[in-house]
Amino acid sequence: EDGYVEVVTHRGVYRGRYLIGADGPFSVVARTFFPHMRRSLGIAIEGEAKASPGMLERMEGLVWIDFGYVPYGYGWVFPKEGLLSIGIGGIQRKVEDVRSYFYGFLKGKGLDSLEFVRLQGWIIPAFTCSSFVPARGRVVLIGDAGGMVDPFLGEGIYYAIRSAGIAGRAILRMWDSIRPEEVGRALQEGLYKEFEAASRVGALVYGHPDLWYTLLEKDPSLMEDYYMVLRGERDYQWFLEDMREKVKGSFALWLRMAFSLLVRKAKRILRG
Repeated sequence: EDGYVEVVTHRGVYRGRYLIGADGPFSVVARTFFPHMRRSLGIAIEGEAKASPGMLERMEGLVWIDFGYVPYGYGWVFPKEGLLSIGIGGIQRKVEDVRSYFYGFLKGKGLDSLEFVRLQGWIIPAFTCSSFVPARGRVVLIGDAGGMVDPFLGEGIYYAIRSAGIAGRAILRMWDSIRPEEVGRALQEGLYKEFEAASRVGALVYGHPDLWYTLLEKDPSLMEDYYMVLRGERDYQWFLEDMREKVKGSFALWLRMAFSLLVRKAKRILRG
């Protein structure tokens, strides 16, 4: 309506100057106001399992991350409050039977006899399109509703909070004059370059896991550099450039990567 948005629910009618869609991967707000929004969906199974004191002691301080087993995804195992947190995730269109991959992952790690106290599946709306503007009139999307999820690891909570802060500050700056293009631009400038860089990292790691492991073996400091991204000390743009510099420093690795890319491109052409 003129001057406000009205939301009708089974608990009552609510009015506000803006409507911020923060209603997750199956967002009603997104479907209603952004019907042509494109998303790349990820799928995951994760849970927490009981483990023997001996196993928990061996796992103390360790995190297992497995790239390569799940197509365009990864698996993980780490201790958490007396339990083991275990899961896998990948791009939905690449992982046809996620349960088979999950139980295969457990068996491969020797964890198939564990008893789970919690196990559930998730849909992850990873970032896809840098041209999408997540604001229209008095409506703004944030977090999972707007596909604001790290396209490399599928991290969503950090970016949900960050997008809320960006959108909130932009709305307050123009409280009395509706300028959705400026709210949308603030979100794009604050997040999209980061997501684009993360997507390029994912294309290398998921598309060429053998090259990723070769690079790590040659220069283990790359993993320490990535930890800086996870801690928020650096961003994906810096890490992508860091990876490029390390690849350039090894002619043999660069040659392998170029050859692998050519082979994959040839296969795509032959398929169709």
